[in-house]
Amino acid sequence: MRKMKSINAKTLAKAMRVAGRIISIPIAVFFLILGLGYFIDTLTTQGWQSAISSVIGNIYDVLGVVATVITLVGIIISWWWLLPSGALLIFAYLLSATSSGLGAVYHVGYFHWSQFRDFWSIPNILFLVAGVLFIISWRLSRKEVD
Repeated sequence: MRKMKSINAKTLAKAMRVAGRIISIPIAVFFLILGLGYFIDTLTTQGWQSAISSVIGNIYDVLGVVATVITLVGIIISWWWLLPSGALLIFAYLLSATSSGLGAVYHVGYFHWSQFRDFWSIPNILFLVAGVLFIISWRLSRKEVD
């Protein structure tokens, strides 16, 4: 019988880093393009004042923009520092969930779980998963050194 080769911590850490990047980069780029497209569309059809007020018009839009920027920064620094990157992605997830909750309260007028569906939406939860993968990868890399 053939022996199965065991996976060491270094290989597993590398696989988790790659998986975290594969999960987070396409979604972050999508949100960036979506936000820029919305901003440019508002700018060309309604002018500067409407475009700026659409970005910073209310608190849940501001939180959404901040969460997208934090996510992009977290992904960029994941090539050098995994722990801060993972923490930033988890923080961006929490901001995004808060933004969704505030948006639901603003549009509906009261808080109801059915309106808070973005809390567990796939893009948001994947940022959480990628952040956790980065932190576990960092821990496994440290374990290999110790």
